[in-house]
Amino acid sequence: MNILVYGLGHLGLTTAACLAEKDHKVYVFDPDIKVMEKLLQKDIIFEPGLEVLLQKGSDAGKLIYLKRVEEAKKVDIVWITFDTPLDKLGNPDPLSTESYIEKLSQSLDLRDKFLFISSQLSVSSIKSLQKKLKCLSFHYIPENLRLGEAINIFRNQNFIVVGTNNNNKPSVVEEVLTPFCQRLVWVSNPSAGMVKHAINCFLATSITFANEIARICEMVGASAYEVEAAIRCDARIGENSYVSPGAAFAGGTLGRDVTYLCEIAEKSKIDVPLLQSIMLSNEEHKKWFLNKLRLIFNNNLQKKIITVLGLSYKVNSNSTRCSLGLEICSHLLSQRAIVKAYDPIVKETGLENINDFHLTASFKEAIETTDAIIVVNNYGNLQFPELNEVKKVFILDPNRYCQKIPKSYVHVLLGEQHHE
Repeated sequence: MNILVYGLGHLGLTTAACLAEKDHKVYVFDPDIKVMEKLLQKDIIFEPGLEVLLQKGSDAGKLIYLKRVEEAKKVDIVWITFDTPLDKLGNPDPLSTESYIEKLSQSLDLRDKFLFISSQLSVSSIKSLQKKLKCLSFHYIPENLRLGEAINIFRNQNFIVVGTNNNNKPSVVEEVLTPFCQRLVWVSNPSAGMVKHAINCFLATSITFANEIARICEMVGASAYEVEAAIRCDARIGENSYVSPGAAFAGGTLGRDVTYLCEIAEKSKIDVPLLQSIMLSNEEHKKWFLNKLRLIFNNNLQKKIITVLGLSYKVNSNSTRCSLGLEICSHLLSQRAIVKAYDPIVKETGLENINDFHLTASFKEAIETTDAIIVVNNYGNLQFPELNEVKKVFILDPNRYCQKIPKSYVHVLLGEQHHE
């Protein structure tokens, strides 16, 4: 099958690489000249296995970088894969993506092509594009990739939601998708958009619920982890339920769909107090780190040395989009703390010019002569050395990533009463 992948961020490159691996002829293009220049210089977003897979596809002649999108006029499928951008507050900005799609329809005749859209758009945008674009068949196929695990997830999907119009189920769609997943869930295009929104809003609701319960547990002397284990025994909740307390969600992925549904509800004059409270609860939970440090250091963080472990949005990624780690660093700096940060992949943060911020080259350097350590990302079995100093070093670890902590440290957990 000849396929154009249009939009070459994380989603687009992953999609293109995996399609080429299945012997499709994949043409790739991004209307942003800077994106194409970076790709040709092999300057791509870090994702385990992605660079190797792209090179493999290119060497085999299965992955072709286009100079002009018009060169793709003979493809069978156009797959739209822009990563919808987020503003500084984490709010989605779908207009640029929609604009790129509409410009494509002016450069390429879509009337004889199957159109797949996986960009993270609102259901309102999907309905609007379906009306505007004249193509052979229109399918919204929501993505479910996660940074750091994208290749494996694309190759081994549990199910794929396929939007369609007029109950049309073309064999071409099945031919492309079934090598990655046998379970195709066919729905209308608006329903496909709502599935994406609903899943992420459910996960966001579950996270904020678990975190609120955990903070209450701290106040009443209960253990959030004992509570979690017990409520999973209730058949109505279940063993696999998403009820583990931890850090606030970040990165923009969940928040984007919460925002979309709240905006749709507001335009439709529907009251959705539960959905509207999700982001408020999550923002409140982000204060957990700072509140704990204020309690530990008697409301004075000035000149305290705080180490932050993890700056990327996810482990095995260099994306700092809506990064919780960087947000914590900024809050600490505003309190005049001295911040040391470590991330094995992230090399640029935007904070380098601030005197009291230090991006360290190693984990060892990051935890030397520090007063407290904040664990944001899971880097496996971190080895904390025994301390010979009299002073205590506090490890704030809301997700319980650290399993073996020497007794010379104080392990501060979410959902547990803190005892020095």
